[in-house]
Amino acid sequence: MFFVGFSIGVLVFIIIEKNSGGFLNYVLNHVRLDKLTMHPLSITLYGYDIDRSFIASVRQHGIICPIQVTQDLIIVDGHRRYQAAREVGIVEDHVIVRMDLDDEWSIQEALI
Repeated sequence: MFFVGFSIGVLVFIIIEKNSGGFLNYVLNHVRLDKLTMHPLSITLYGYDIDRSFIASVRQHGIICPIQVTQDLIIVDGHRRYQAAREVGIVEDHVIVRMDLDDEWSIQEALI
């Protein structure tokens, strides 16, 4: 595993991991959370309910594990973290952009 540099004013890590089928690409980026979109299937799978103690944890510690999104900024992992962050007023944070999710089938697999 290795990472590659940064761009103008924004620290961007590209992590490439060797996987059995090839390489998986991830980019760690800092984005405004209002730019993210929840996948419609996530509501069906996870609902809207957020535990109050989880919201308190996000308020105290922030988002510890970054939300994972597609290149189009659709959330595939971290729906509750996203909802809790919005609830406590976190405006922007780091997200992992999954470069390997380029079709609806792979996005739905990542949701589950």
